[in-house]
Amino acid sequence: MNFIRIALISLLSLSMLAACDDDISGIGNSISKGELTIHQDTLNLEVEARTVASPVIDGRSTKHLLGRLSSEQYGDLSGSFVAQMMAATSLAIPDSIDVNRIDSVKLIFSMPRGQFSGDSLAPQQMSVYRLTQQLPSGIQSNFNPDGYFDPSSPLARKVYTLSNISVSDTVTSKTENIRVGIKLPTDFGREIFNAYKNTPEVFQWPASFNKFFPGIYVTRTFGSGCIANVRKAEMMLYYHYLFDKVENVDGTAVTKQIHLRDSVAVFATAPEVLSSNNISFTPSAALIDRINNGQHLIVSPAGYNVRFTFPAQSIIDKYNKDASELAVISNLTFSIPTQIIPNDLGINPAPYLLMVKTSEAEEFFNKNKVPDNLSSFYASYSSSDGKYNFLNLRSYIINLIEKGEVTAEDIDFTLIPVNIETEAYTSGGSTATTVTRCSPYIAKPTMVRLNMDRASIIFTFSSQQLF
Repeated sequence: MNFIRIALISLLSLSMLAACDDDISGIGNSISKGELTIHQDTLNLEVEARTVASPVIDGRSTKHLLGRLSSEQYGDLSGSFVAQMMAATSLAIPDSIDVNRIDSVKLIFSMPRGQFSGDSLAPQQMSVYRLTQQLPSGIQSNFNPDGYFDPSSPLARKVYTLSNISVSDTVTSKTENIRVGIKLPTDFGREIFNAYKNTPEVFQWPASFNKFFPGIYVTRTFGSGCIANVRKAEMMLYYHYLFDKVENVDGTAVTKQIHLRDSVAVFATAPEVLSSNNISFTPSAALIDRINNGQHLIVSPAGYNVRFTFPAQSIIDKYNKDASELAVISNLTFSIPTQIIPNDLGINPAPYLLMVKTSEAEEFFNKNKVPDNLSSFYASYSSSDGKYNFLNLRSYIINLIEKGEVTAEDIDFTLIPVNIETEAYTSGGSTATTVTRCSPYIAKPTMVRLNMDRASIIFTFSSQQLF
């Protein structure tokens, strides 16, 4: 335990000022005479914890996992997804173009470069199906799409890899996303075109559009070795038109009719509509052995969380022992050291951990909440010191002190790997950052060991003794 005490004696300084100037009033001296002590304690308290399975999570996300990989250190992970799509409210094609000018339609997947795990050269086949009914509102990661699509009638299938070795265009190879296009039936593209022309009102609102086109189901049909993060799926309609070009041939004006091609985006996945990951994870024997030996593991997605008891009562006892009636709590932080789990796929810790009261964890995600620093907090992973540092638990401990009692529910927390989205704003000449979204981490597989037995708490408060 580290302890810092700073004493400030106000009586001496005030008496010296009074001796120099008899006109200075003495009103208020009596309440400022005393000793101010600042306490900063590093408490290495025992934290009771256990690893708990989390096979089902909220799968709703704008990021989707596609593919399959296996590792002796991690386990077997496969991902597919279902998604509604947003439609363009109008078709940006000239009125002179008729349905016969529709040449093709493609579904293009944008996969962030570097946001995949495994072998980028591993070939896999994806299959795309048209949903036949509306997705349920309470969808989770264990959603079974059977009955929501016709398995005998895929819109398209394609074998793909995530390597751009065959791409000779240096500009393409430096783009932020790897784009994988899959050609859909031309008749489907013409169906879309006719719907826009004949019933444009269908595309004005998501509800009416979803009745026409409930969405897509995208899954891996065969192959393994790589799992990718799909950021966006966009449906493009391709068409051609005729252009009269006049050329001079031996002094004679000759008109040639040229075919030109163009395209337009019609549908796309978007945050405004429902989409969800279907995740299947089977932990490896090595992971299970670690858990059976008492290790505390965070594994995602749909893997393991850590449930623990926060030692709030011990902190409050320390405060009650050393604080005076004029005590002020400055801060309370909680740091958890970690240990990388060696593996052959480069799987690292999740970028953020959510610390939330276990009793509120399900509601937290169901209601799309963000950390409030009262019953939920977040920490980013620090690669420099290998820790998750929760920096602001001050309001939490103040509330418990004011309440006068600590219940089991107050100190029962769960640590969950999450993705944090923030937004910066400027006010009064200063810039601040606020959390806009907190969701289960799905972008790629993660795992890490938490050394809960070496977790540390830094508690800072000031206490004034009057005399």
